[in-house]
Amino acid sequence: MSSHRLSFLVIFALAALALLLPTVEPAFGHAVPAKYSIGPNAQFHEKSELPRQLAISFSERPDPKVSYIRVADAQDQRVDNNDFSVIGENGRQAAVTIDTNKVKDGIYTVSWFTMSLDDGHITEGAYVFGVGHEVMPQQQTPSETRYVTSSEDALAKWPLLVAQAAIVGGAMAHAILQKKLEGRPSRRFSIILLASAGAMAASATVIMLLQAGNLAVAAGAPLGQAVQSLVATSPAGAVWLIRLATSAIVAGAIFAYMVKKNGSKLLLLYAALAAGAVSLFSNSILSHNSAAPFLPALAIALDWTHFMAVSAWVGGLFYLAAVFAPATRQSPRQLATALPTFSLVATASLGVIGVTGIYMAWVHLHMLDSLFSTPYGTSLAIKLAAALPMVLLGAYHQLRLHRELVVIAKRSGRRQQEYAATARFGRTIKAEALVGIGVLLAASFLTITSPPMQAAMEQPGQHFMHQVNIAGTDVALEISPFQPGVNTFTATLLEGDGKPPQNIASVVLRFTNVNAGVGPLVVTLQKAGDGSVYSATGGYLSQAGEWKIDFIAQRINAYDLNHSFVANLGNGSTTTMMPGMATMPGMENNNNPKEMPMPSFDSFAALAMGLAAAVAGGSAFYARQSRIQMKKTLAALS
Repeated sequence: MSSHRLSFLVIFALAALALLLPTVEPAFGHAVPAKYSIGPNAQFHEKSELPRQLAISFSERPDPKVSYIRVADAQDQRVDNNDFSVIGENGRQAAVTIDTNKVKDGIYTVSWFTMSLDDGHITEGAYVFGVGHEVMPQQQTPSETRYVTSSEDALAKWPLLVAQAAIVGGAMAHAILQKKLEGRPSRRFSIILLASAGAMAASATVIMLLQAGNLAVAAGAPLGQAVQSLVATSPAGAVWLIRLATSAIVAGAIFAYMVKKNGSKLLLLYAALAAGAVSLFSNSILSHNSAAPFLPALAIALDWTHFMAVSAWVGGLFYLAAVFAPATRQSPRQLATALPTFSLVATASLGVIGVTGIYMAWVHLHMLDSLFSTPYGTSLAIKLAAALPMVLLGAYHQLRLHRELVVIAKRSGRRQQEYAATARFGRTIKAEALVGIGVLLAASFLTITSPPMQAAMEQPGQHFMHQVNIAGTDVALEISPFQPGVNTFTATLLEGDGKPPQNIASVVLRFTNVNAGVGPLVVTLQKAGDGSVYSATGGYLSQAGEWKIDFIAQRINAYDLNHSFVANLGNGSTTTMMPGMATMPGMENNNNPKEMPMPSFDSFAALAMGLAAAVAGGSAFYARQSRIQMKKTLAALS
């Protein structure tokens, strides 16, 4: 491919990303509640107010065959009709109907369990609501979400990723470099791929058994029944079968490759490569990218492309370290001619990894500070840091060691120098391959870590403060911790002389979710202390989004104090003040005015595009340099 065509492809790819980035919505990983029809700690004063259907909207599609929602009273007796179903067009909303004949005054617990159809992860949680005139307890129970996936799942997936990389990258590298072995036997290569096929099947089985065990524990079912249900009805079971089938195809193709003396051996190698690529695609089917709200098929395709490039690079290093370097220990000439060829593959792979990785990071992070302030961002940063030594070692091989090999190869007969150079290459390429295994370990942990946009739904919210002067009365409203679920609402009222008003009959807050159409939900604040402070606690802000909040203070022999405003729940700390109004005592703004603001949506998109351009441009440049180096090497050694 000419440099002009390569430049055109780079520009076209970057232009496509430029159109896609601003419209991409953040992806979630794990199916967790996003909205409730009956929110955590909701209070229904009359049984007639209780909806007949309890619906929960999840961030991913729950598997209807194994997921459930259970509503039980204080005696653990179910009051739902055990009729779990998925409703709505996007398959993310699930519901059960409630048998109102069984409902009495009291506290009810909603327990839910989901296995995601998008990534196969299991989550469960619970929350409570009340029916009747009795008030919910002061120490209310917040909604709880627990991920059943753990570090064991990541450690089980690690050998799978290593085996897949060894198969895809090894088959690709062998197809490209086998002629440079000059007829040397490739038995070691075949044994490594056979072992990788076995490791892929074993790791896939362990992953499936861990999922089945989690399902059995959470659902209270025998392990055998959980395995049967998982394999027969869920995407996770289908993925396990795909991995077993591709492992068998790889093993069969490589075994035939070993015993076949001549003929179409290359077709068998391509068959193993194709089976490995299909196995990699099974990872993308059950990945965080499958839950991307915008063009999930594109996100899945880019995820697969990303790991194909990773496998070509890391798996190719495995091949060089375990097969090619030992076979060419006495031949620096073969190493000198092979290195530029592999450098071209590695450089192209790095370009693909960089561009697709930036796109996927944008999908999952969506904000620059998420790279440093969330577990997902930390895992990604560790993965990037682990990959840096690989890049440096690759540059050392291409820019320095290759030149030494060319010089030594031209001076034939100096066995000691030849052996020293090839031995040094063997050591450094093994070190680079070991670092690659570490990168795959970081990648396996990244697959079970919640993306930041989902983590923000679970972490404690920020302090909210709204201050206004209504008809000469200073009103300050505090909401803490300002997150979906249970919050404490505190209103402080002071007249112009700093004293509490004496004619307040009641203080009421009314909440309406502008996006979801939930509400109005009404709460009466209770007076405390000298009459300037009114407060209440409850789960009225049951979901993220824009909430219209109405403040109503009923006064005796005077007009009521009314004020309405909109608060965006889930976007961090917010303070609203009328111009010229002083901060009330005890209600100081907690924001740090010296803190530098993080880049906006558009600036982060521009940063992502800049990085993608730099990666693509750098890869195109070094790919061209590798081709020039390859031609110079062949000319020098001819």
